[in-house]
Amino acid sequence: MRQPRIEWDILILLLCMFGFSLAIIWSVNPTYFTSQLAFFLTGIIIFFIFRAIRADIYQKVGILFYAISVILLIITLLSPDVRGSSRWIFFGDYRIQPSEIIKPFLIVSYASFLVNKKSGVLNSFAIFLLLLIPLILIFLQPDLGSAIIYFAFSFAMIFANGLPLSAIAVSVVFGLIGSPFIWHILKDYQRQRILNFLSPNSDPQGAGYNAIQAMIAVGSGKLFGQGLGRGSQSHLRFLPENHTDFVFASLVEEFGFLGSTLVLVFYSYLFYRLLRLMIQTQDRFTYLVIVGVFMQIFTQFFVNIAMNIGLIPITGVTLPLISAGGSSIIATLISLGIVFSLSKNKKHTPLVIG
Repeated sequence: MRQPRIEWDILILLLCMFGFSLAIIWSVNPTYFTSQLAFFLTGIIIFFIFRAIRADIYQKVGILFYAISVILLIITLLSPDVRGSSRWIFFGDYRIQPSEIIKPFLIVSYASFLVNKKSGVLNSFAIFLLLLIPLILIFLQPDLGSAIIYFAFSFAMIFANGLPLSAIAVSVVFGLIGSPFIWHILKDYQRQRILNFLSPNSDPQGAGYNAIQAMIAVGSGKLFGQGLGRGSQSHLRFLPENHTDFVFASLVEEFGFLGSTLVLVFYSYLFYRLLRLMIQTQDRFTYLVIVGVFMQIFTQFFVNIAMNIGLIPITGVTLPLISAGGSSIIATLISLGIVFSLSKNKKHTPLVIG
């Protein structure tokens, strides 16, 4: 079947975001410039590959995607630790982060499970377990940031599929009851980050250092920024992880309020396009996939920017399509490729949810 026309607006949008990403990475940490450019070029190719796959195939491979994803997460837990975490699988000098790569595949799997779910308490419990297993495996790495993103898009997809308000109320009650337990199973550094968020100046040279330096970088950007290559916080190494977790702070410092606002406009247009596709589709499977992808990108975007400006505790979440990191770039572009494959396929018959 001949593929529909190319979404030129999305391609131009991606190129603009790539331009900002390459510029700030070249400025603050040029070591990663070449690899970042390679990831972008590879990601665009992968975007078109997943966009070209027939829409009906995605629903058929849901269980396969799920099985591969769980296996990769188990292998990750058995891999060597890096700074106290097991988040990567190593291939010689290269490494991938499965918790990033499998996001689009789990979204497709969850949509397939939810669409084909039969009524009944037992089937609902089975779906709940299928959603919970990857979440637990990611939390054990430990990767709280990714776990938050997985919870966000999983819950959004369940809600979009018709979760009763009574079930939401019960979930909230159990969440409140279980919060003390969750607090105790957090790692010491994770609890410290939350405590420091409540009082960042209590330990400015220790646990509060990252948050304080990020806010200083954001504030120093002012209206026009200090200029590319002139950000003092980034270039004097006061700002940690200035090319990944805190890339937004680096960007604001050098491009200022105007430059960072332009980046926010780019994200806003991407979210608008996803919401528009979500509203227009008549197919339940496509609808759930777009809900999942929207929440995947939006949650990651919100958490990263919010922690950069001191609105939430520090978590290890990158800014999609801007931060350095191949796994995140590839995962985001796979997600978008799947969305445009599903939304543009006119022969994909709407499913009836019984």
